[in-house]
Amino acid sequence: MRRWRAPAAVVLLAIAVNLNILENGFVYDDGSQILQNAWLRNSSIGAMFTRNVWGFIGPHGASNYYRPLMHVVNLMCYRLFAFHPWGYHLLSLLVHAGCTLLVLLIARKIGFSETMAFWGALLFALHPIHTEAVAWIAANTEVIYTFLVLLAFLLYLHRRARWLPFLLFLGLLMKETAIILIPLVGVWELYNTRDLAWRPRLKTITLMLAPYTIPLAIYFLMRIHALHGMTMVSNPFVISLEQQFYTTFALLGQYLWKLLDPLPFNIFYVFHETTSPSDPQFLRGFAATLAVTGLGWLLWRRGSRLWLAVFLILAPLLPVLWIQHVGQNVFTERYLYLPSVGFCWLVAALLDRTPRWIAYAPVAGVLGGLLASWYAVTTLARNYEWHDDITLYEKTLIVSPESTLIRANLANAYLLGEDLDRALPL
Repeated sequence: MRRWRAPAAVVLLAIAVNLNILENGFVYDDGSQILQNAWLRNSSIGAMFTRNVWGFIGPHGASNYYRPLMHVVNLMCYRLFAFHPWGYHLLSLLVHAGCTLLVLLIARKIGFSETMAFWGALLFALHPIHTEAVAWIAANTEVIYTFLVLLAFLLYLHRRARWLPFLLFLGLLMKETAIILIPLVGVWELYNTRDLAWRPRLKTITLMLAPYTIPLAIYFLMRIHALHGMTMVSNPFVISLEQQFYTTFALLGQYLWKLLDPLPFNIFYVFHETTSPSDPQFLRGFAATLAVTGLGWLLWRRGSRLWLAVFLILAPLLPVLWIQHVGQNVFTERYLYLPSVGFCWLVAALLDRTPRWIAYAPVAGVLGGLLASWYAVTTLARNYEWHDDITLYEKTLIVSPESTLIRANLANAYLLGEDLDRALPL
């Protein structure tokens, strides 16, 4: 495959499979963040940078999230498309296609084979775990911050590091998890200098990361001013440090499994803390985390750059495991958007190492094609479920009937549609 054909193919497929999101409307939090957001109508850019992400609601809008760039992006879309949802969806679609291209280019740059780079990008383009991040306008923070982090890392690999502090700053203003760029660059440099003694290694890495302190300091000053501290609120889940430990590994195990098997989809997983070391969820999560971490260490020791895939799976999930400060929806599928890059690279590595001809059949191509086809069909179907509030909430209650929030949202959606017969029982 010629060098330009692979990028063109994965970008076109990323767009084609997700093109049906353009038919979707505003759903879930989109109504509050866009339709009812006075900051957009009044172009209140100053308020966007000096309040928390829900500050447009007023005194009751308290949140630990500081994401002014999210509002700026929505303001730009509002100026271009008013309240036509297809324009907002178009932005998410194009940025997802851009992320797909970056996944391919980074894989090439770090030395993966052309086959592996192609399969990794293709699977990322189609992976159904992305539907929440790509099909939901309010989740465009995941897609955009991932694009900024991947772009910054690609520029770093091309030795154009002067852009990194600026991209880091933009990423932090979009979503806090963009801070992952610093350990990503630091650990990559640590790997590349592994033949040196520890003291010169640390000195080199410290000098290299020093410019990042400026955007970090500015960001944290802005955040502390807007939130009146590092955080403003806690969710209702009061758990001990011991329960936090058990629950952390249970959540990690759940995230890792979702990468393997994203079904069933759910926009609101009812949270239950893990309270005992004998709990099966803790044991499975602990074992899975050990296995994945061990794989990364083994790849590092063997000099395989695939350790980066393991790092990208685990590291972006660490900030969202701070249970009492991530909101009531503790586990969410959109948090797997960036980690799925590492997962897709690992699957692509398996495909690349599969014997090319067994019984006169191209096994890797067949297996990869079947997986990609399943991803594509599943993504197409899931994207439609984000079409409107009633469809989304009805599908969610099938798999999460305990969720009182989604039940209340569905009842309200029925009321707005003057469907009292279905609203009153809820």
